[in-house]
Amino acid sequence: MELDPNWITQCWYVRADFERSAIACLRRFLRPGMVCMDIGANAGLFAVFMATRVGAGGKVYAFEPTAATFQRLQTNITLNTLHNVVAENVAVTEQAGTVEFHVGPPDLCVYNSIAAVVHPSAKGGQFSRVTVPSISIDDYCVAHGIGLVDVVKIDVEGAEWRVLKGMRRVLEANRQIVLLIEFYQVTSAACGGNLDGMAESLKAMGFQLFLTTSKGCLQPVKGAIPKNGEMIWAVRPGLA
Repeated sequence: MELDPNWITQCWYVRADFERSAIACLRRFLRPGMVCMDIGANAGLFAVFMATRVGAGGKVYAFEPTAATFQRLQTNITLNTLHNVVAENVAVTEQAGTVEFHVGPPDLCVYNSIAAVVHPSAKGGQFSRVTVPSISIDDYCVAHGIGLVDVVKIDVEGAEWRVLKGMRRVLEANRQIVLLIEFYQVTSAACGGNLDGMAESLKAMGFQLFLTTSKGCLQPVKGAIPKNGEMIWAVRPGLA
């Protein structure tokens, strides 16, 4: 894969440990022929993995709003000879239109966000504002005739709640759908979100919440919802 020179590159190539447990757990859900979405795809680690698992009969829709990062995503799709990935250079929110997006240099591009960038690791970075097109997943699925959606990863620097708000029809229509969502209080608050509220909304739709163990297994969330950047699974009963 072609990557930006940042700490994620170090994890992937030097330590080979970025999101290792999440990837291991994702492996158990993905089957040939499935339809997946990678929202906040960055350079495509999850999208490429999804595409290889679902095979030629499956489909992966990858959404990445940052122009330079999107080019890397496209490059990585080509490098892996993937014909089952549709890459979209848009932000995913609750509605179609445009949004203001904060974009940083290559070494900080993982923190690009709809809201002002507040991630501690991006402190001191220079972020500029650009306007990018936005879509909702509900509208996108209608426009592209997508009925079935099996697995969705959402990591959008605090705007996760906006993504979920714009895909309620898809969540209700696909009872088998599995979600992997970042929960980080700092970035969520900057985007006007509330993680407890997001968790309760998911539970109201029948989802149970899980963390990934170091061995890639699911562990039910008990007590307070983790809020320090954990990737949390939302799975309906009988699918975990």
